[in-house]
Amino acid sequence: TTFKEDFVDGEFVVRGIVNEEGKRDIQDMLEACFSKFNESSQIEKLLKNVVEIASFKKQITVYKIDGAEPLDFAILSSLMKSIGESAARMRQLKLAITWGHEKVAKELIFEKKDYKFRPDELNSLLMFSIINRRVGFIRLLLDYGADLKNFLTAPNLTKLYNILPKNSGAFKLLTRFDRAVSLRDVGELMERIMEGTFHSFLTQEKYNQDMREDDRFDNPYDLMMVYSALIDAPDMAKFFWENSRTPIATSLIAHKIFLFLDKMESKWARVDEEMTEKLETSAREFEKLACGLMTICYHNYDKPDWIQILIVPLKEWGGLNLFDLATIIEAKNFIAHAAYQSYLTDLWMGQLKPTIHAGRLFVSLIPPLPIFLSYNKLPMTKKDLARKILRGQEITTRARKRVHDDVEFAPTMQSNDKDDGDSVRNPDLKEKLYYFYTSPVIKFYLNSLTYLTFLLLYGYGLLVNDSSLVIDKHGSRLEWQDLYTIVFVLSTVPVEINQIRNGRTKSNIKKIIDHFTDTYNLMDFVAVCMFMVAFGLKASTPYSCSQALVDGAENTCRVGNSMNLNHFGNYHANRLLSAMCFSFYCFRFVQLFEINDQIGPKVFMLKKMSIDLFFFLFLLMVFTISYGVASQALLYPFRESNVATVAFELLGRSYLNVFGEIDLEGFDSHMETGHCRAWNTTDLDDRPAECDKENLLHTKVGRVNYYVAFALLCIYLLFVNIMLINLLIAIFSNTYENVETQSGIIYKTQRAEMILEFRERPPLPNPVSLLYFFFKTSKFVYRRYIKKINYEKDLQKMISSMPNRHSSMAYRSSLMEAECRAQFIRQNKTESGERMIAHTMNSDSTEFESHYHDLSAKIVRLENQITSANESIAKIADLLTQRVKGKIKPSLVQWSSLVTHTQALTSPYPGTEVERFKLEKEQINWKTSLEYNPPTYDSEEGTQLDPKKPHDLKFNHVDNEGVDRISVVGKYAVFQGYPRNPKGRTGLAGRGGLPRWGPNKLAVTIVTRYKEQPRDDTGDAPGGVVNKNGQPVVEVLLLKMEGGQQFVFPQGYLLPSEVVRHAHQRVVLDLCYNFSNQPRPTQKTIVSSVDPIFYQYKEISSSYMDDHMNTDNAWLEVAAASAHDNKNTLSSEFKKGPGVEEVIWYTVTDRPDLNSNMSSLLRKTLTLLKSYNPYKTTEEGQESETQ
Repeated sequence: TTFKEDFVDGEFVVRGIVNEEGKRDIQDMLEACFSKFNESSQIEKLLKNVVEIASFKKQITVYKIDGAEPLDFAILSSLMKSIGESAARMRQLKLAITWGHEKVAKELIFEKKDYKFRPDELNSLLMFSIINRRVGFIRLLLDYGADLKNFLTAPNLTKLYNILPKNSGAFKLLTRFDRAVSLRDVGELMERIMEGTFHSFLTQEKYNQDMREDDRFDNPYDLMMVYSALIDAPDMAKFFWENSRTPIATSLIAHKIFLFLDKMESKWARVDEEMTEKLETSAREFEKLACGLMTICYHNYDKPDWIQILIVPLKEWGGLNLFDLATIIEAKNFIAHAAYQSYLTDLWMGQLKPTIHAGRLFVSLIPPLPIFLSYNKLPMTKKDLARKILRGQEITTRARKRVHDDVEFAPTMQSNDKDDGDSVRNPDLKEKLYYFYTSPVIKFYLNSLTYLTFLLLYGYGLLVNDSSLVIDKHGSRLEWQDLYTIVFVLSTVPVEINQIRNGRTKSNIKKIIDHFTDTYNLMDFVAVCMFMVAFGLKASTPYSCSQALVDGAENTCRVGNSMNLNHFGNYHANRLLSAMCFSFYCFRFVQLFEINDQIGPKVFMLKKMSIDLFFFLFLLMVFTISYGVASQALLYPFRESNVATVAFELLGRSYLNVFGEIDLEGFDSHMETGHCRAWNTTDLDDRPAECDKENLLHTKVGRVNYYVAFALLCIYLLFVNIMLINLLIAIFSNTYENVETQSGIIYKTQRAEMILEFRERPPLPNPVSLLYFFFKTSKFVYRRYIKKINYEKDLQKMISSMPNRHSSMAYRSSLMEAECRAQFIRQNKTESGERMIAHTMNSDSTEFESHYHDLSAKIVRLENQITSANESIAKIADLLTQRVKGKIKPSLVQWSSLVTHTQALTSPYPGTEVERFKLEKEQINWKTSLEYNPPTYDSEEGTQLDPKKPHDLKFNHVDNEGVDRISVVGKYAVFQGYPRNPKGRTGLAGRGGLPRWGPNKLAVTIVTRYKEQPRDDTGDAPGGVVNKNGQPVVEVLLLKMEGGQQFVFPQGYLLPSEVVRHAHQRVVLDLCYNFSNQPRPTQKTIVSSVDPIFYQYKEISSSYMDDHMNTDNAWLEVAAASAHDNKNTLSSEFKKGPGVEEVIWYTVTDRPDLNSNMSSLLRKTLTLLKSYNPYKTTEEGQESETQ
């Protein structure tokens, strides 16, 4: 086929012409392939169609049968090339989604930009991609204009949950009723998964009965992650996790969802090992994500920062924080994480210094020794600040900003020496005693001592002083040790009730169930009940009867049937129950050992072995009963029908045989008494001679029975003592190895449970805790039914009027989590690349040989390119030399923009007459020895300026006020309290005209849109995007500031605790629309047009900025982002903000009047958008001219 260009309808069209030889070849192939067509007319018709298709070059797709791409890829590519109307484009895009070929759609539709998708079309494609679980297409659509927040309305989310895959666990969980699934059902399911520990916002009426099309969610990525996890789509869940605002929390939630689905699969009795393994793998993967992110935050930030990540309430998850989520979900690996355990240590010690030795703490249990211990400084709370104000004390503005919200943050917000006196304070003597006795470690010590005392006195009362606890007509006879025992047991009841009340769930019934599923709590309940029954039995025994029982005169203590129990009496029943109760309390004491890292895992090991032993007993019972029944039937055929005796002989003797108690004499005795029972006599003298054992063995029946029973005993001992006992040892060995490999995680999990339990315990140990509960109850009644004093009202009113820092803390936490997630993803990509390289290196050598010749040809081409590059480098070197000699004009190439530290040497300093210290190029580096005495300049103009002396600031961190002082360059030096410019000397010390010491974060926003052709005659639809050189042309939003000579992009400094995306949006609103000075309705209109373009913004640069404002101790760092208005929704009715002279849309067909830094950012943006780039065209022209 030959092709030629024809000019048709005002444009050039490439047409193909098939020659006669080609037609004959095609006809031969058609006849060979379609031999069923006997008529030549059919072949001619097919030939005509093929020739007609070949006349259009764009419609031809070359496909290699043995190529890497599948056949459906070629079919889809051909269909994409023939796209005409919008409906056909949507159908074929959905076909591409079904087949999973996002590469074809990207290359043939989205990258061409010859068609602009409407928002409803993008939403329809996004819905189709989510339903088909096509992560690649979801990513592609979001990259090319789709907006997940705009898509995920309440009706759309409801629609997704009503078309669930039938093989998913969510389908069975949500379709229990004969009605459509509502968001309330989803919210209730999430509450069920989280065991009722939080209230889901999806259960609100606005998302159910009053649902509207414009009801959108603030956290669309979190909701889609939950949806993906519920339908068991881990890849899609991970994609949405990558964009979540709370990635650690969402990964823990996903971990819990997958574990819940795995549990339900077992409950539904679905024997699907593949599904179970998949769910368990997904759960482990998301728990690993949470641990990986927490590890990066733990290493990258100081302790107050990563503890803040753990404890900041998350409104997306019902106000729970990460610490609570991990505890509720029981994510063992996350609980064992160093950050979680470090925070647990802070909770364990309370306000005590963690460095205090345990022995010193134990000695200090007696007052007033606790006041001599070391305590942490306390952060100023709102209540403290309110008290100071009411007392007339002056409070600095800085202290007001740094006041913490409540005492809950006190153990974590530990201050350092740089904190000023108005924001932290030392505890007074009263507070020292309070914090000492309310710390969990001291509660543990005190409860352990009182519990051990209880056991000793209880045992003493059982063994030595048993007759003391009796009551007669003359009154009670209670010794002091018995009184202590009774009060101690009674005091455990309110403690247990308090534990149930403080349960994690919101349902009281669920709290009770959860409480008694714990073995120790169940043991407490049984022990208390047994003790009360035993106490009642013993107290109901008259003193005279009790004394008679002790003296051994049991028969003298018979007062009717009411004074005996199974022929033993109340006294003996009491002793039986008391002994069992004491055993329960001794076993209960084992829990206190779980806090020890050596004994704790051993206690857990005993629990696991007990479960193994329980199931092993079923197997042992089979052998025991089979042997016992057979042997007793042979040896004792005429036994009396006494069930108790039969059971003891049947099971007791067989069970004792396992431990070597053979009792052959008893074996012979069974033989004699059993077979002689037929003579109905118990006197051996009255039995005939044949009843003697020796004679019995001479009889046929006796001899057979005796030897058969003996053989059964041997076989029984062989199986049980050798096989079953060794099997039990093997089971225990396996359990020991499994537990030992996870002993660290087990210990840390048990430690967490113990610390959290004692955190909720009353400060007074049992039995004195009764006084504490009496005081709390009285206080509750007083506060509930008696009017409060005026001072308390004024105090609460002042506290409520103070600003809440939770929102700013949440912003800081989300910012830190986002940085950790970005680093985590980069690390994973690097590791994946290394694994891919290793896999490639270990691939089959035959594959390498098959491609050897192709690689050789590529190497030859690369060598030629390298040679050409070397020649070009030599030419560039000549050009540089000529420029130095003045032979080439400086404007030819902007070489100065390639130097990183040139504009910062501009003198005098802008806006002043201050001259910089003159530096040579080699003197810029701080390591160069130099007598350096630069002038100092600190401007006092502006708002939110740092203090004159920066010594109290936290450099290389996000400080307590939310100011990000972390440099994108890396960790910078701090010399004598002053930060040093990481790029070197500038010739001027101080802060200069910049507001902050160290890095000054500047948000630069490049807002773009495609240049559209004039609308058609109807004025309804645009005529398409303007193209130049086959690439779309964009317009960029530019400002000219008052007194400025060049255009700039919208830009402004980041505010404290401000998210970068919000900063980019703020500068556009303030500078281009004067947002803060507009009326409320106008503000809503502006936000509706500006808001959508910032949900898919892309960061294009985060780097040091060489600027004439930089000094030795302060410098600019640009955070540049591209916000592309793909839907042309941005309002062009600009309202100039303060200091703005002009706002324009500049068509980028040539280079705008920007400085070198702004030009570099624009060039990166144009490259990212793959649009027409005048910078690239100019350079190519210069290159051809030079050549």
